Amino acid sequence: VVNNVQTMLLPQKITASPVQICQDYKENKVRANDAYSGKLLTASGTVKSIDAYGFTLNVQNVSVFNRTDDREALKKLSVGKPASVTGSLSSVEGFVGNCMIVMRNGTF
Repeated sequence: VVNNVQTMLLPQKITASPVQICQDYKENKVRANDAYSGKLLTASGTVKSIDAYGFTLNVQNVSVFNRTDDREALKKLSVGKPASVTGSLSSVEGFVGNCMIVMRNGTF
């Protein structure tokens, strides 16, 4: 019974790739945000940038930003090096010619 309750409380895992998520966003922003927000995403790519608020991965030309307060973990990352993150997808945001997937407090 405990395992069933724990399974029900875990966020649903996203099976779509970041590229597919962005394609879905381009087709319908409202539907994409509803389909993916709050669900668990794992993304692997190259560290594109690091700042006091988190870091951005380049995943097949899609930006995946992980907002985190874990400064000790951020110190271990390096721009241009590979990294992976798993966390709750917060939103999908668009800007000219690209989209950005925003995650919060992922583990990396």
